[in-house]
Amino acid sequence: GIAFTVLMYGYFLQPSNAYPDGILNPEGYRSASWIGAILIAVTVLISALGMHRYVPLLSQAREMRSLSPKEALATVRGVFASSSFRALMLYALAYRSTDGFFAALVAYMWTYFWLIDTTQIAMLSAVNFLGAIVAMVVAPRLARNHDKRTVVIWTNLGFLLTGCTPIMLRLAGLIPDDAVFPTLLSIAVFDIALIVVTLSLMNSMIADIVEDVQKADGLRHEGAVVSAQTFVNKLSTAAGVWSAGLLITLVGFPAGVPVSQVPTEKVSLLASSYLGVLFLSIMLCVLLLLRYKLGRQAHLENLKMIQEAARG
Repeated sequence: GIAFTVLMYGYFLQPSNAYPDGILNPEGYRSASWIGAILIAVTVLISALGMHRYVPLLSQAREMRSLSPKEALATVRGVFASSSFRALMLYALAYRSTDGFFAALVAYMWTYFWLIDTTQIAMLSAVNFLGAIVAMVVAPRLARNHDKRTVVIWTNLGFLLTGCTPIMLRLAGLIPDDAVFPTLLSIAVFDIALIVVTLSLMNSMIADIVEDVQKADGLRHEGAVVSAQTFVNKLSTAAGVWSAGLLITLVGFPAGVPVSQVPTEKVSLLASSYLGVLFLSIMLCVLLLLRYKLGRQAHLENLKMIQEAARG
């Protein structure tokens, strides 16, 4: 994903005579979509063919039986009986919506607010590799030595520094044009590291929910938990993109207009509105996480109870 983002801005959306602002070039998006579709298809085929030889080694699936509506409802009720599950799903909904909101507006912010070109955006995206590597090293250590909820709360608060503070300083005139790119470049490493750590630990927290639910009824509901997570991810990403479009409409931001022709007050209004939504969303995420009670000790107790029950 990071590599294709670099290719997108570094090659497909380069400025041309017809489109001095490369990010407005529709042909670039069209070409990139074809290449992206081909890469996705090839990757899926290679993965499927490469894994096919391991099929005989897989565990045999247990015999499936159809569930009555009453049994299906009981499964859903059993999963939602966990207060930590409810809190984490609400958090995931808020976080993923914020993520979708950010993804939909980041190109606007880069181009119209930060005034960086597509080559600089490509370089900025390439730095994400470094942030991902940092997160891969740091995340396991944080998970081993600290409570997951505490770490995720702090990573969310960290977004106030990497996401909100630079915009505030720019709006206040404290980040001049020549300092924008170095500032964004230095922040990008920490920003992507926070994102990767958050997503990694959030998925781990969702996995812990399975034992929390099993403790109550003795059954494992991985399918129901993962299905709920997938549904929330799809719903919240769509909600984030929709809210971004709504904000652009409410602000009255002009569509398809070169940077030089967009009024400064419109750009400032978009940035300040974006900042407000981002700040409120981060604080909402933190408040929802405080309702998640399944800490390290509670999870270990759940595992012990399940093991004792299995021994009879």
